[in-house]
Amino acid sequence: MGRVTARDTWRALAVVVPDMLAFGRLVAPDTTGYQALITVLAAVPSCVALCLLRAVPAAGFCALWLHAVTCGLISLVTVLDYSPVFTMLAGLFSVVVTCRLRAALAALAVSAIPMGLTILLDLAHVPAERRWHALAGLLAFFLSLYIEVFLFGRWIQTSNTKAERTRSRLAEARRTITDERARIARELHDIVAHAVTVMVLQAGGAQRVLRSDPDRASLALGDIESQGRNAMGELRRMLTLLRTADQPSTSSPHSGLAGLDRLFEGVRRTGVSAVCEERGRRPQLPESLDLTAYRVVQEGLTNVTKHAGPGTRAVVRLIWNDTSLRVEIEDDGAGTPSTLPGELSTGHGITGLRERVEVFGGSLSTASIGGGYGLSVTLPIPETTPYSPTLEGPDP
Repeated sequence: MGRVTARDTWRALAVVVPDMLAFGRLVAPDTTGYQALITVLAAVPSCVALCLLRAVPAAGFCALWLHAVTCGLISLVTVLDYSPVFTMLAGLFSVVVTCRLRAALAALAVSAIPMGLTILLDLAHVPAERRWHALAGLLAFFLSLYIEVFLFGRWIQTSNTKAERTRSRLAEARRTITDERARIARELHDIVAHAVTVMVLQAGGAQRVLRSDPDRASLALGDIESQGRNAMGELRRMLTLLRTADQPSTSSPHSGLAGLDRLFEGVRRTGVSAVCEERGRRPQLPESLDLTAYRVVQEGLTNVTKHAGPGTRAVVRLIWNDTSLRVEIEDDGAGTPSTLPGELSTGHGITGLRERVEVFGGSLSTASIGGGYGLSVTLPIPETTPYSPTLEGPDP
């Protein structure tokens, strides 16, 4: 239980004072000093309950309900004329916002008792011939008041729940990004550490034998160049992936397998007859894997259009099973090579495609098929395949 602060006390008074003025005979013309005093004393317990309401809503509501019922019953048989309403509404609102729907409905139901006592006290001041009309008006007023507070509280709770879920998703996304960056950092460390270590050793060896064995020094320098190129290629790949992750807004709204129809339309406009065959049941894919599968199809069709050209027939097969997706793209090579429109290309070619596939632990292979060309990519679902892709065949 949290400590009661001065702010809690002022909030309680801001509810109790108007409650006494509106639903108690505190300032009525015929109110005696004794009646005003017992009204104020009767309101003190509700102040205490309201101060505790924020820390323990359910217990606070129960205390306010008991206080309202007690005041109503005492007012029926004594000079006290005070039936709390605003404090009951505050308690009901607190329970509705913080508790489950079942508890909120129970609180609304039991609120009918103090509401009924309030109506009885008000009817006592109405002439007998007008009581039926007054009863209808009071019922409509108090029912609408309590129901509106209940609905408003439910709306607040729903909004808070949605906001909390959004915050949880954002926190999870941040954790995922942090974990991915840590993984990439470890990979970069391995790449750079290995390459630099080999290069330093080879450079030292080359320096020692530069005069006595130039051929051996030349081989060492060749190894240094090769290690440097390999390391730069790995660094370029990893940095490209990081740049892509930092700029999600540049992705096309049609990226992903859901955008294949638009992609095929663009390919067909170049004169290539492209068809898609899908086997198995398509599962719900993570966004990044869905985008990668789309890029595979996009790059494969890009190559068909560039290297085979109009008049070619291309077949794209999406073959699904429980653990993986295999994408096969084949053409018959019967067309005339032409230039592909820029919007159909990823800008990275097969090399960039391999990089994407490797990140997911997939495999990529290329092969000549008759007079045409074939590209096959396997992507694990989920990412369970180790990071050791199999690359076969030449680039187109």
